[in-house]
Amino acid sequence: MTKNVGKKFTFVNMSDPNAINYEKFPTWEQSLQDMYTQLLYTEMFGNTFYADEKQRLKTGVGVIDEFTKKEPILAAQIAVKARSEYYMRTMPIVALVYLSNYLEKEQFDATFKQIIFTPRDAIQFIDIARSGVARKGLGRKLKRNLNIVLADWLVKKGEFYATKYKNQLELIAKLTHLKTENPIMDYVFDNEEKFVSHVQSYPMINALEQIKLGGLTEEQIIDFITKNRLDWNTLKGAVKPTPKIWKTFMENMSAIALIKNIASSERHLGDPDAVLDFLRKNLTVESLRRGKVLPLRLMQAFKMTSFPDTKRYLGMIANDYSKLYDLSNLGFVAICPDVSGSMTDAYNKSFQYSEMAGMFAGILARACKQCAMIPWDTRVYQQLFPEKDPKWKDVVYMYNYCRNANGGGTNMNLPIDWLRERRIKVDTFVLLTDKEEWAGKGWIHSWLPYIQDINPHAKAVLIRSDSYIRHQPYPPDVAMKANIYQMYGYTDQVFKILSML
Repeated sequence: MTKNVGKKFTFVNMSDPNAINYEKFPTWEQSLQDMYTQLLYTEMFGNTFYADEKQRLKTGVGVIDEFTKKEPILAAQIAVKARSEYYMRTMPIVALVYLSNYLEKEQFDATFKQIIFTPRDAIQFIDIARSGVARKGLGRKLKRNLNIVLADWLVKKGEFYATKYKNQLELIAKLTHLKTENPIMDYVFDNEEKFVSHVQSYPMINALEQIKLGGLTEEQIIDFITKNRLDWNTLKGAVKPTPKIWKTFMENMSAIALIKNIASSERHLGDPDAVLDFLRKNLTVESLRRGKVLPLRLMQAFKMTSFPDTKRYLGMIANDYSKLYDLSNLGFVAICPDVSGSMTDAYNKSFQYSEMAGMFAGILARACKQCAMIPWDTRVYQQLFPEKDPKWKDVVYMYNYCRNANGGGTNMNLPIDWLRERRIKVDTFVLLTDKEEWAGKGWIHSWLPYIQDINPHAKAVLIRSDSYIRHQPYPPDVAMKANIYQMYGYTDQVFKILSML
């Protein structure tokens, strides 16, 4: 007993709560850098359980403005990482517009190239820059960078982008006054007289225009699509897909396009065996990772499909993510998904926080050699997940459980209290939550006694997919001493970081 007395005084000087969350619960404000990072890594907007979209966007824009002004180089690095490793798009582009006011020329030029990948990105950048939120229009520096990427696209991806992003290229060129003799821009601007002499040099454009003219047989259309790898988006409205034509489209789809169109593929092919056979050959964890597809997209597709075999295969791929990571460093892991009301009701057009929590919980359950599953709201539901029952060590099972949970309040301290009361020693405590606690005594007041009384080396990992960026359930000065780690987002970057703790 005597040797533990000192530990009880470690956190006596812990700072008091300095903020109030959306549910009027005492909390601590996050650092400006953490707020900015969370916002860019999660990008969750839309009306939510606690706050409407307008309110959170206003807060988010204020944070981006303040942090890019205060730490422009670091802000640029975080924005690039959010775009390239966390697969986010809109908020890194918003940050880039603000950074145009604060970065030196060379730094901004380098950052621009690492965030603006496609003409669609460029149009969003232009719209935000012209909105007046961060600056007064485009200006010379921005137009110069748009010209540089546009010229680069014309050289490297000109014909493909001209068929897929024709209207966007036209708008960018008009706004930036691009000067070029590239024939592709004659096509983009519908200058038929100048382009006609070059049409045979651009077989993809030629094939697209031939199909749009009509009168071709199914075999001819398939031949044009196959030989020229025409993107299915370019032929919307020009071709009514037969099963054979749609399968040809599928063969040209990227991993993200294939995932987004699985329900359409089922409808067009009409044959469960044909869909399953194609997916087995073309959709794997590796192809999804190469295509920078969020793991959660698998579960979105799973939700939209109607063929049982398709659902089973998507579930198998989701489970395969667990094979990519060695999480033996985490030891015995308590996996604690939040199934409270805010998790099930807070969503944007695509995602619910509960879906993310369920997917992560399932992957962790399969990847960790020893773990306990402890869902919670104002109660703990560990009794539904016996240690020797294998059914919950499955991504689909946990995804469905969390998505369909009808929880009440958010009492974050409960899973820790449950472990402490039973004196269960875990090495890593993983909390999957939106963190907006509004019941109980407060999470930190359960975690500190746990590491003092049960396991002083235990780590707590809070994985947050929300964009309630102002608050966190512990004081910043305690995090390092109390072995607390906070992560944001829902890409496989989370698992990579966990493997290095």
